[in-house]
Amino acid sequence: MIVLLVEDEISKERSIINYLREIVKGIVIHISRSVTSAIIELRHYDFDYVLLDMSLPLFDNADLSYSDSNEFDAFGGTAILDEIDRRQLSSKVIVITAFDTLGEGADLISLSQVTIDLKQDYPDNFVGSIYYNASSLAWKYELSGFFTRGELIKNEDTNS
Repeated sequence: MIVLLVEDEISKERSIINYLREIVKGIVIHISRSVTSAIIELRHYDFDYVLLDMSLPLFDNADLSYSDSNEFDAFGGTAILDEIDRRQLSSKVIVITAFDTLGEGADLISLSQVTIDLKQDYPDNFVGSIYYNASSLAWKYELSGFFTRGELIKNEDTNS
């Protein structure tokens, strides 16, 4: 199984990777830290699943502060979903975000509404959303729930 993890926050990235390696034998994980690098990955590899942060910088650059020199998009994940949809990829997508609301001001929207909208806009690819909180195990239970329901994981035994 090949997974693309799109995440710009290193500690969250590590937690997700460590957990995936615990529960999925033989998983291959590619990492992107921006909208642009994720789109490039999608053009070069056929991913079974994309685990996607919704709020992302537009570009990778470890030397830049996102707030000072790199554009940040609270809904950057939608550009990645658009690319998956436009290219008619079969990748399944789960949003994992540390925010229970996204956007600002008039554009502020709850994660539950984002989930409803994404299910409507990307019915062939979008599986669901998970609220990530590092001090809670709830995100792990939710991610495991996707595995249990077969929405995230294929039966690896069929590849033996």
